[in-house]
Amino acid sequence: MHINHKSGDKMMVDWNGTRMYVYDRYTGKAIPAYLFESTLPFSMYSYVQA
Repeated sequence: MHINHKSGDKMMVDWNGTRMYVYDRYTGKAIPAYLFESTLPFSMYSYVQA
């Protein structure tokens, strides 16, 4: 099903509920992180950050 979107009109965002871990390269310490996801529906450009 096709959905029409105006460019720059909306941004779809989501917080991934599962906590993940980022490991320090030098100490091996686990640092808890949550995943933020965002997509511009017209261009399908995505942005993800822990």
